[in-house]
Amino acid sequence: MGSNMAEAHPVAFGNVVKAKELGAKVLHIDPHYSRTSALANVHIPIRAGSDIVFLGALIRHILENNGYFHDYVVPYTNAATLIREDYRDTEDLDGLFSGFDPETGTYADQSSWEYQYDEQGHPLTDPILRHPRCVFQIMRRHFARYTPEMVEQVCGVSHEQFQLVVHTLIENSGRERTTALCYAVGWTQQSKGVQIIRAGRIYATAKRAAAGQASCRECSHACDMGGENRCVRKRAVTTDASGVYRLDRGEVGLVVKHICVHEELAQSVVWGSRQPSRER
Repeated sequence: MGSNMAEAHPVAFGNVVKAKELGAKVLHIDPHYSRTSALANVHIPIRAGSDIVFLGALIRHILENNGYFHDYVVPYTNAATLIREDYRDTEDLDGLFSGFDPETGTYADQSSWEYQYDEQGHPLTDPILRHPRCVFQIMRRHFARYTPEMVEQVCGVSHEQFQLVVHTLIENSGRERTTALCYAVGWTQQSKGVQIIRAGRIYATAKRAAAGQASCRECSHACDMGGENRCVRKRAVTTDASGVYRLDRGEVGLVVKHICVHEELAQSVVWGSRQPSRER
């Protein structure tokens, strides 16, 4: 998605061709039929600018149908961590998260995004992922809007095509292997590029530890300004480079995030890996 890899990154795409020869399935989801589409097993045409809706529907599907990698998600992400009771999502505040200051146009007070802590200062968790304030359940509620019907209406992708993509991705993800989402400037240079990449990261993290998303792009794009995970010890942190993104007029944007304070660092956190990763 968001990449014409065969023409823009031909050397890297050689590995995709080799994988296909060995039995891998290649799906190209893009408005434009290109050489990448011709070499893929399936080309899914999608309306330009609607990638985030398609990704949101993928996330909704794996959360609602237990398609995530449970043995990784529970111990190695913050999915089980409880968020403060005063946190409010976009459904509660007409498209905005709690802490928004209309005078400055920023999220000036982000205290409600914090974890709940016990007497020893350790974050409270629910390993079975049923507590309504755990990150996993907040994510479920947030992404509930991204139905196959929304995909068909907004993205122009039929229910049958969407189900084909979903089942192919789930069948290809597990302990021994995972699906890779390859993207480039078709994602990063949209006005909401950071949010698209965050959505892709959420999906990839739910499927396999930090191995499900591949960026095919030059440096200095939107993903380098906050879309991908930046890990500090055991917490994955991403900076918010996009400012406030409203959910007005049917648009969909910010994923659930909350604050992680580690030493003197306070940055926006997306559901992601707690395992340290190498910076590029």
